[in-house]
Amino acid sequence: MRRRFPQNRHHSQRPATPALPWLLTAALVLLSTSFANSMPQDNTEAGEKDPGKEAGEARTRELGKIKQEEALRNLQRLEEIMQKLTVRPDERDPANSSRLREAFSLSREVQIRESMQRILAFIKNGKLDRAVQLQKKVESDLRAVLDLLLEKELDPRKLLKEIRRVRKILEDLDKVIEEETSEKIDSEEAEQAGADAKELKETLARLEALVRKEKGIEKDAANAADQKTRKEVGGRQGGIRKQTGELLGEDQERGKRARERALEDKHDDHDHPPGEPHEDEEKHERRPAEAGQVLDPGKMKQAIEAMKAAEAALSAEGQEGRGQAAARASEARQALEEAIKSSDQKLDEGRGKRDFPGMKKEQDGTKEKTGELLEKLSKRIPGVFSPDGGIPGKADVAKASEKMSGASGSLSGGKAGKAAGEQEEAIENLEKGREKVEDTLEALQEAFRNQLIAYLKQKFTYMLAEQKSASNSTRSLDLKLRALRLAAGEKTPDIGIKDRQLAKRLAVKELQLATTCEDILDVLSEDGTTLVFPEIVIELKADLNHVGGLLDNLQTGDSTRMVQKDIEDTVIEILAALEEAAKKPPPPNPNKGREKKNQNSSAPLLAKSAELKMVRALQLRVNRRTTRFNNARKIDDLSNEARTQLREIGRKQKEIEKLLRKIAGSIGQ
Repeated sequence: MRRRFPQNRHHSQRPATPALPWLLTAALVLLSTSFANSMPQDNTEAGEKDPGKEAGEARTRELGKIKQEEALRNLQRLEEIMQKLTVRPDERDPANSSRLREAFSLSREVQIRESMQRILAFIKNGKLDRAVQLQKKVESDLRAVLDLLLEKELDPRKLLKEIRRVRKILEDLDKVIEEETSEKIDSEEAEQAGADAKELKETLARLEALVRKEKGIEKDAANAADQKTRKEVGGRQGGIRKQTGELLGEDQERGKRARERALEDKHDDHDHPPGEPHEDEEKHERRPAEAGQVLDPGKMKQAIEAMKAAEAALSAEGQEGRGQAAARASEARQALEEAIKSSDQKLDEGRGKRDFPGMKKEQDGTKEKTGELLEKLSKRIPGVFSPDGGIPGKADVAKASEKMSGASGSLSGGKAGKAAGEQEEAIENLEKGREKVEDTLEALQEAFRNQLIAYLKQKFTYMLAEQKSASNSTRSLDLKLRALRLAAGEKTPDIGIKDRQLAKRLAVKELQLATTCEDILDVLSEDGTTLVFPEIVIELKADLNHVGGLLDNLQTGDSTRMVQKDIEDTVIEILAALEEAAKKPPPPNPNKGREKKNQNSSAPLLAKSAELKMVRALQLRVNRRTTRFNNARKIDDLSNEARTQLREIGRKQKEIEKLLRKIAGSIGQ
């Protein structure tokens, strides 16, 4: 018959899930089968061998091997069940689910299964000392897992601390990605400057040759005395103009190709998400830089137009054309010289972009920051398993660090193009790692929300049970005190020491519940995602302190019990809001994504509508308290106690107005 486990939704300590006791038992079995004294020590002294003793030790070793194999099988079953339960957590008991996740992660992190397999290998090979030594480590690791499974105190602040640590890692990752991207751009510019410089040197040589030829045209045009000579000079001018046009055309074609390539790269960056491989890696291999447009097109066109004018002047009849042709040739020569000057400036600018020592220094600085980031990623998060150890994404960041080392070496050798390629791979690995870290953060935030809800439900369920008990005791004590006052008539009633002590104990209980509110407020302040929930708890704490003071003064009447009823109603409303939050998915987190990378909070614990309901309920309670106060007031002259009650009602009303303004101000944000 299948065993049924009792469930109590309103008890402060929910029983463990059915799987948890079995898992604990399995862990204990594992511990008992991994003791070092289950196998003999390999301390046989040299000399004569005792066949009987050797046979006994062989049997003991075989028994140790059998026990170790059984322990390994138990561990495998344990991990399989833990893994299934972490994939399908118990929504009714997120606290136990969180412990199971953490225990499974720790078991895989410290590699207990692999250690047991090594122990078996040591036993089979007769290396008993090493087997015993490793067994001690396994026993220690198993006890750590067992301690996690047995942990009863649930404190979401531990998980929140890890969330903040992961957020800081994300911020650091973004800074490293930004720096590496900037350094990749510098390398590409250096590569482009190198390609341009090479083309510029060849172009400058051709330009200088054209200038020399144009000087010859300028001189010969001025000295051409007859028509035949002018015609010959004009023919040479036409050839120079054609060469100048070809040089300009080649340069413009290079510029066109460069613009088309830049457009392709822009589209590729838009269509290809960072960190994801291309569908066809061969087609998307990084292409080396090609020279772009290096000439001043304005000066070149000016030179060509002047050459045309010189040709026209040389072909004209009469001696007047000589002076005009020489002037136009001089103008063409000057335009070519200005084009050379402009190209020289570009060459100097390119040299400035090829500061390889400076670029290497920056790359080394980014690699150092990446190394610091790797140290942070190496520290594991309880409840999160990564096959590479530490935090998921660590392996990708490690690959990026290796690529940065390669880029630094390439920059040392003046290989800007190779460095840019390695930096691009580093950025892709960083993006992959960032995506995994962000997924981890999202999972942690969801786990924290579940754990926080479980923690708050546990605290408020306990508070409700304690408050109901205190209210019932107060009611009973008040009936007894009323009877004593009625019996005493005009005299002062004789209240016994036991009744006074009971009132003191009830006061202490109320004040202890106020201290519980302080613990809750501490956690909510760490969370920081709710608008008015902490304020509601502050009001609850004020009521508890107030009623504690009343009971301490032996005031058990209607006003005291009215406040106690308000306390119960407040806790019931909070528990209802927490139940609703547990059933529904968390509200969307506006801080997710690279646009808001400096995120400071998780998704809100409660929706604004739930908080608004709690404020409305608080207003209704203040209204009821005001009505009761007014109905109980018999004369206009108020007593000190009545004045205190009236001031408390006024304070609460002002607090409600403040809460409503806070909610109104948040709408639309």
